[in-house]
Amino acid sequence: MNISNRNLKISSFIDANFKSQRVRNVEDVDNFSNLLLSRDSLLQIYFYNVIGDSSSFKGIVVVPENVKERDRKDLLVINKDGSESYIRSDIDPQDNYLVISRNERTGSPELEAAYVSSNKQNVKTSSNGKSISIVRAKFKDITAKRAVEDWWGGEPEVRVNMVYALMDPITNKPIEARTSSFLYPGNWLKLGVFKNDVKWNNTPINFPFWHANEQNYGRRIIWVEEDGVSTEQTFSTVFKDENTNMTTTLSSKRPATNNDVTFSDSWIDFTSEAGILYWSLIEFEIAY
Repeated sequence: MNISNRNLKISSFIDANFKSQRVRNVEDVDNFSNLLLSRDSLLQIYFYNVIGDSSSFKGIVVVPENVKERDRKDLLVINKDGSESYIRSDIDPQDNYLVISRNERTGSPELEAAYVSSNKQNVKTSSNGKSISIVRAKFKDITAKRAVEDWWGGEPEVRVNMVYALMDPITNKPIEARTSSFLYPGNWLKLGVFKNDVKWNNTPINFPFWHANEQNYGRRIIWVEEDGVSTEQTFSTVFKDENTNMTTTLSSKRPATNNDVTFSDSWIDFTSEAGILYWSLIEFEIAY
């Protein structure tokens, strides 16, 4: 039987012979993952591990191509004995599973590259302001992680965007909103496999230099978990002069996907102290 008849395109390569002859006899996750990838290079394979450091698994969870994270659906399981069953997508299993899905990064890499290139700036660092960076970040706990990425999704795909104002040198008023955007690598989950814990992602991120003439206007930091096909989003930001309370609304663009989840969106001031900030589902360390 070809499972693709059930509109599960992702598993069209798993026929009855493959299930009955191979799944039940394979214990090693790495070898079995390589076998799957050799048959379909576009697969995304994730080892959901709750039983210590064991590399064994109870079965294969098949995620259909049209499923969206945070949907509450029953997912097909190919058990080790070749039988089929279903498992809830919104309840953490108590056994190890190998989860296969279609790689989400099927959008246009050219769009992402063009956007990043267009937003690169060669700002000369001077004493008339300060540098700003995020030195590490993590989800507050595993519940926070699952609020944006279900248990079967593996590593969340986190993007952080900083929106800031370009100033008119004559009037010293904001005339353009710009976005510095960074897509994190994985490393949000402890030891790289799902063990009901989170860890610090120590990827350093440097943002554009914060000049002294910009200090009346805060900078907006937006944390997003991406899912789906790459696209581009236009959004508005209201910049407020902290001295006069005058506001200016400007639009800017940022990389995105068609199923983004914004899980934290707030501001920092020029006078904000360095250290760890706790925002909604995320905590991160700012350095100047």
